[in-house]
This record gives sequence, C-alpha cells and structure tokens, in this order.
Amino acid sequence: VFTMDGLPQPVLKKFHDLGCQIYIGGPIWDICDRTARQHMAELQQKGENVHYIHPFDSPSVWSGHSTLIHEVREQLDGCKPGAIVTCVGGGGLLAGIALGLRAVGWEDIPIIAMETVGAHSYYEALKEGKPVKLDAVTSIAKTLGAQQVCQEVVHDAKRHTILSR
Repeated sequence: VFTMDGLPQPVLKKFHDLGCQIYIGGPIWDICDRTARQHMAELQQKGENVHYIHPFDSPSVWSGHSTLIHEVREQLDGCKPGAIVTCVGGGGLLAGIALGLRAVGWEDIPIIAMETVGAHSYYEALKEGKPVKLDAVTSIAKTLGAQQVCQEVVHDAKRHTILSR
C-alpha cells in the first residue's frame, strides 16, 4: 500500500495489522501516485503479479460510492434531501454521489462540493470546463487534495447542479 507522508500512525498501524506492506510515496497524493506506478512497473518487469487500483478515477470506485445515495434514500424513506454536501479531493466520492443520484431519480438535487483552500482543483476545473492541474497543493491538509480532479466530475457538472467555491 502506497500512502503519503503524514498519514496518522493509527491508520498506518491498521494497515500493518492487516499484513500490508506500507510505502511512503511522497508529500502529496500526485507524487505518491507517480511513485506507486513506477514501483508497480518495476515489479511487473520482474514478473510479479501486482495491480494498480486508482483511488478516485475509476468506475468501480464511483459505483461503490454511489451506494451511499441508495442508503440515504432508504434512511429518509424516499424523502428527497434539499441538497447533498460532500468533500472533493480527486473527485471519486463526488462522481459516485452523482451516479447514485441518477440511479435513484434524484438528478434535480444540487450537490455542494467543498474543497480546502490550496487544493481547489475542482473549482478550477469548473471554471475552465476541463480538469486543470494545480501548480501545487498548498493546503495544510495535504492528504485531502489532488492537483487535478478526474474528468468524470467535470462531466457530471454538465448533468447536475454542482456548486463549488
């Protein structure tokens, strides 16, 4: 498992207790991701059977996150909420929420997408109409952001009301 600098020790301990080998890949997600992909390629060249699972730019991830909306609908006995508020890092959770809203027929419910200052790649992507790579993640919350969100959440903004500031 590759992770970033600064992951809390209790989280690292849980991974260790599960038998995972932990690699610290860098100070922000984007650098960690590049390091993980490079390491994986080296292992594959040695004939090892390793797989890369993207944490936010994957239909499987979006599908998994979409189940949250099914649970919300069930817990609210089908009553629509006025809005959904979520955080955005790379966009996986947001894409899953949008997918879930479509699946339950709640496309008209607005989504409020929150980002930390200095990790506002979704806000910049909405302004440009395409993913934009930030020069750096300058937020003190380094583990909460990616320099660039996935294309899916930019596309979702054309299908849903998604507010970001």
